[in-house]
Amino acid sequence: SSTSSSTPIVARASTCMGVISFAVDDVSPQTIWLHAFTFSLGFVFAAVVFSSSLHNWIFSWNHDMENGETRKRRKERNSTASDPGGEGLIRSNSWRDKENFETANPVRLNRTGSLPDVNILSLNAQFHKQLSPEEDAAAMIERLMQTPQLSSENKTLLGYVLRVLQSRGEMSVPTVLRHDSITPSLTQDEAILEWLRENFTNQGPSKRVPRLKSVSKGICFAIKMKRAAKKHVTSEESKFSTPEEACANTVMTVTEDERMQICEALKHVSDWDFDVWKFRELTHGQELQTLGWHILHLHDIQEVFHTTDDVIVKWLNFVASQYMDNPYHSATHAADVLQAVNYFLTVGGASKYLAKIEVLSMLLAAIVHDMGHDGLNNNFHKNSRSERALSFNDESIQEQYHISTLFMKTFANPGMNIFENLSDLQLAEVRRMMIKMVLDTDMSKHFTHMASFRTLLEQKGRDMEAWQDSTEIIMSTVLHFCDISNPMRCEYLSKIWAERVMEEFFRQGDKEMELGIPVSPNCNRHNTSTHTTQIGFINFIVLDSCEIMKDFLPVVGEICLPELRSNLRYWQSFAEPAKGKEE
Repeated sequence: SSTSSSTPIVARASTCMGVISFAVDDVSPQTIWLHAFTFSLGFVFAAVVFSSSLHNWIFSWNHDMENGETRKRRKERNSTASDPGGEGLIRSNSWRDKENFETANPVRLNRTGSLPDVNILSLNAQFHKQLSPEEDAAAMIERLMQTPQLSSENKTLLGYVLRVLQSRGEMSVPTVLRHDSITPSLTQDEAILEWLRENFTNQGPSKRVPRLKSVSKGICFAIKMKRAAKKHVTSEESKFSTPEEACANTVMTVTEDERMQICEALKHVSDWDFDVWKFRELTHGQELQTLGWHILHLHDIQEVFHTTDDVIVKWLNFVASQYMDNPYHSATHAADVLQAVNYFLTVGGASKYLAKIEVLSMLLAAIVHDMGHDGLNNNFHKNSRSERALSFNDESIQEQYHISTLFMKTFANPGMNIFENLSDLQLAEVRRMMIKMVLDTDMSKHFTHMASFRTLLEQKGRDMEAWQDSTEIIMSTVLHFCDISNPMRCEYLSKIWAERVMEEFFRQGDKEMELGIPVSPNCNRHNTSTHTTQIGFINFIVLDSCEIMKDFLPVVGEICLPELRSNLRYWQSFAEPAKGKEE
């Protein structure tokens, strides 16, 4: 009993490492240190496990907050996600559980062996990576291509789709117009393709290396051209308030017979065979002012813009004075495009998709879209490092010059500012729309722009309500379509425009030779033919545009397309004898 009473008092403690017993009395220091070390080691291990669990919980909570949804919302969305086809696919509780999801939901081929179905959670997993739509689609296609059951034919198709997605719009350019399809030594037909590629795509020059002799020579030449530029001299004294008065007062002197002819011509302003060259003769070279005044009033410009006839006349005279006397890019071209825009708005029915202020913005953009054009294309300005190219950093050089010049000079002269009585909000909208439309007339954007419009047209059809959020692309596409509409006119008018555009090309080629820079395709008057240029332009640019637009504006298929095909046959008739001689 005395022995048992003297038994050392033992304390017991439980830890995650087991039960550790140690005596308080009669225990050596070494044993105490050993027990203390063991206890500390267990404590540290428990702390590490707890810290790791806490870190994972915090990370998961932060991730959910960054994605703007709580665990509860994510669980509800996954639990209510629809099951395509009712096949009972296993749902993953978390987007992060990718391995389990792919094991439970393999990509499946349907009974015909065609493309597999795509499960909604597979899309969720891709969206969770926060990729762009193009990257999402590309990732999904890459995954589908790894499916063993996929036929080689379908893998080939998917591979092509993948390349298109990764090209980011470049695939909208026809294959024959891309870099790898044009050889360094150009035949005449290949030169046409080179011209189309340089002017109607944004791929830039091919393998030709510029041979600038000197920067100073180019600058001096640009200054010389600027000083020598001739401008139309027009009168600002004419004031008219009705279309009838416009016929009589547009020019300083007009006979009664001419006045009647002008009135008669304006009655046919909505006809596709409107002869703008005859109208130019009737109006003594003031076709843009007369036609502009008449069409703007047809669409109620005074009611919407709250401006006066005097201001409209002065503004039209100012714009016309800014057009240079070029063979093609002149006030007559602007009048022709304006008449075409009015035709597609009224007869074609495009105006039903637009508000009044959008219609007027479109007409104003047509009037000014080439204002100040010097007869030289963007590639010339870029290669010669002209003042315009340096001012606008080689991006849509002419187009930016046209629209910036318009607003700077219009706002600087209150007496001709037709925008003066618009509210701040209206002015901002009109200015934004006009800038976009004029910049979209840059021919290097042609294929990308038409591809975008085709995609929207396939989605929306001719449903007016569906287009309400996409009216800007309607305006830009119709204006651009009118800008390339010369080959769609009757043969007589189409031939005049073809001859004039070629003469402007040749004048540019002459200037390029003088500067010592490479002569642009189709600009050498010694080895370029009009018929081959027109055949290439129609086949690669205008014909495809008509095929797209006829589904939006049926009048294109009924009126314009037959004229275009007739003109194509006309130009091809010149190419056939030349081909026979070569054989």
